[in-house]
Amino acid sequence: MAHLITLQDLKNERLKLINSMEILPVSQLFTDEEKEDLKAIYIDTLSHYDNAIARETRVIEFTNALQ
Repeated sequence: MAHLITLQDLKNERLKLINSMEILPVSQLFTDEEKEDLKAIYIDTLSHYDNAIARETRVIEFTNALQ
């Protein structure tokens, strides 16, 4: 069975990521070094979302493909 992720799904996930990035600086759960690492990961992931949205990419995830 395949699951189609729509362009709106990508936009929603991008917004969730931005909201997570906004609370990162005040989070008490991570050290400053961990926050910097997470920020780099967030920025990288955000660029992937932006590229997919700009190209109007449709992402299909195949599950149980080998069965």
